[in-house]
Amino acid sequence: MSRTTFFNCSIATLALMACVLGACGKPGPQPESAGGPPPSPVEQSTPTPAPTAPPASNPEATSEVSWAAAAVTTADRSWILDQAMAVANAIPTTIHDRERAQCQEWVALAYLDGGDPIAAARCAESIEGWRRGECEGLIGVQYALKGDRELALKYARLATERATGEQDWRRDRILIEAAKTHAILGNAATARDLSAGSSQAEAGKVDGAVIPVLTPEQFEAQAKVLDEVIKGGTFDGMRNALDAYLPLLRRMTANREQALAAAATIDGALPAMPMDLQIIYGTRLASALHALGETGRAKERLDLAAKQVAETVFLPEDLTPMQVEVAKARAGLGDADGARAALDAALASYQSRKKEIVDVFRARSPRALAEGYMAIGDQAKAETCWLEALAAGTINPNSRPRAEDLSATLVAMARSGAAITPALRERIATCRKSLGEPW
Repeated sequence: MSRTTFFNCSIATLALMACVLGACGKPGPQPESAGGPPPSPVEQSTPTPAPTAPPASNPEATSEVSWAAAAVTTADRSWILDQAMAVANAIPTTIHDRERAQCQEWVALAYLDGGDPIAAARCAESIEGWRRGECEGLIGVQYALKGDRELALKYARLATERATGEQDWRRDRILIEAAKTHAILGNAATARDLSAGSSQAEAGKVDGAVIPVLTPEQFEAQAKVLDEVIKGGTFDGMRNALDAYLPLLRRMTANREQALAAAATIDGALPAMPMDLQIIYGTRLASALHALGETGRAKERLDLAAKQVAETVFLPEDLTPMQVEVAKARAGLGDADGARAALDAALASYQSRKKEIVDVFRARSPRALAEGYMAIGDQAKAETCWLEALAAGTINPNSRPRAEDLSATLVAMARSGAAITPALRERIATCRKSLGEPW
């Protein structure tokens, strides 16, 4: 598929949105299930090692104990993200301005994932450079999804202004968030203008942004748009289409035939992707099928992802995160015992070969394991892994990579709902005190 054809597909989606939303200027119905891949750093083009978002908490937990636990978690989360921002702000701008801004953005995105755009905006104010504009655009997207048109437009405008003077891909990444905001609000012409000239890697993200506000009557038309992008066979186009298709699939609760056709399209596209993405998207497809009640199909798809992990030779630093990806998906399917067994095996594997992992990548594995144990509610095992991740992040003699690792681990802890124990508090303080020359 040519870039022109792909862009016309996106315009078709925006025009469809304008017909339904333009008259009232308000978002349409919210998803039947809050599913699909979260706006994780991977899917929002935030560089590794930014962690993924945690599973949603149970909104019906109303007992006194549950409320107390929620209060503690909220307090811990705020403290953790304060620490993460302090670490990011400590990175000197004179020589590491790019890394400083990236770490600051991780914190802002964590607040956004937690549903706190006000705190995210405070973080964005500290960021210098194009990432501030990207954050402002993402804040606008969240306000648009919440139905707050005034604030959504405010942050879309700030992002658009921030893009002035930026070049190429940096400008594209800012403007596409503003375009997504306008698309969600039904401003198809503005969204089209903002995304005009953007690369396929960025322009295709608009299709995914509108999924939460589509009506069931629009699902088929949206699926056809995504089908055409997948048929084009380009990497960026296919990835954007998959990122849009998975949350769309989760919304197809009223039409089983339509949902199974969409699942088949997603599954059929995966062999063209690199193996790590085949596994990641495969686990998310299994999760979506499970959410739709297709338990048998979900298990089969997850078993295939597990088989792919077992049969693929990964770099030493990549194996554990892939194993954890499958284990977390097992937990999501209700197989707590299977998830625990997979996590324990992954932990043993990491312990036996961790010295093979280059020091700047070593913390990724225990960080992923901690997130996995959090997914099955094992705070004790998670704490052990958090401590291991914090320790692994201090090996490098230079402070810049140590600060990046510490930021990433703190953000992962916040997103996972980690409780701060005295041991963790002490280790975090030690890591922070160690930062300094040489950077």
